[in-house]
Amino acid sequence: MHWKYIIVHHTGAEEKNTAQIRNYHRRLGWRDIGYHFVIERDGILVPGRVQCERGAHCAAGNMNGLALGVALIGNFELRAPNPEQLATLDSLLRRLMAEHRISLTGVLGHGEVNGANTACPGRYLDLRALREGLGNGS
Repeated sequence: MHWKYIIVHHTGAEEKNTAQIRNYHRRLGWRDIGYHFVIERDGILVPGRVQCERGAHCAAGNMNGLALGVALIGNFELRAPNPEQLATLDSLLRRLMAEHRISLTGVLGHGEVNGANTACPGRYLDLRALREGLGNGS
């Protein structure tokens, strides 16, 4: 697939690990987890759906077919992501942007997608600061 965007999500819940998300998504009748990557609370990066498959993370704007989905475990309406999660997110976004030639403007929070009626990835995941860091190379 030719990815044009990367959509950043929070899980919106307090799961302990990716296995819980995978089990929930399978109970929905999905073949596998809807995200391409999940970042656990300790910053560990866990692969989800393979990158050559359409995601199941953002139906608005047909983003499931246009964007890689990256989720951080937690509810960032209630608390901020852990520093380890943010460090892993920064590293992953840099790698995916380079591999897929995605510009900084192609990194979006789920709620920034036209037609997505959600607060995801939550008010405590500072997308502006995230993009500034990516743009500054820091």
